[in-house]
Amino acid sequence: MQSRSYSPTQQRKYSPSVPNLNIKFNGEYIELSSSPRKGNYFDARSKLSESKLTPANCGEIIPFYNQNIKFTNRELRSPINEINGNSIIGDTLQLWIPSKGVYIKDNPPLSYFSISPEKLEMILKEDDSIKFVPRPFPLGKISPQDLVDNHYLVELLDGSLKEFVKLSARYKDPSPRVFGFEDVIKPTVTVTALRSFSNNHLILDGHFNPHWTGYMFGRVD
Repeated sequence: MQSRSYSPTQQRKYSPSVPNLNIKFNGEYIELSSSPRKGNYFDARSKLSESKLTPANCGEIIPFYNQNIKFTNRELRSPINEINGNSIIGDTLQLWIPSKGVYIKDNPPLSYFSISPEKLEMILKEDDSIKFVPRPFPLGKISPQDLVDNHYLVELLDGSLKEFVKLSARYKDPSPRVFGFEDVIKPTVTVTALRSFSNNHLILDGHFNPHWTGYMFGRVD
């Protein structure tokens, strides 16, 4: 397991400073709200639902992040810079299975979090639309040349892998840190988050606990 101690960074007050943005994802343009919702996964998702917004999944937040992070001018404000250092939670569930690999589901039903991971595994096994990534796959610090061949990232980012490579290359260290479980004792449910604490390197967190605090962006459908 790629472990590290975690304590949510002190949250900053956010005031939207730019209009909603259109981003290109899987060949189509979608509109994301520039105003994120703060809380754990469940609270932030509920707040988005109250605003008639669909939570953006992991693949959708990558191009949004790349378009909005600013390194060169501290006077430039963006939705990302305003909350830099905090986790941006993608609406992408991961179910880690002992010795086998991980199931990946974008925009999952909330009911998936209220049943046992063992029962959830049985449900996902029968769903042909669910992505499953078998072990082994590298975690931790991933070099730029190894990113495109990482089948875990190919499935997790769902069409945004090239954008993720471009985004990582903008940091001082272009090798992002990809967190996940090397193995688990029992089936374990997580969500996915993206963050960077400076312009040093990017972090993609695949073992983000849904009860940890972060921000979520919503899609305007």
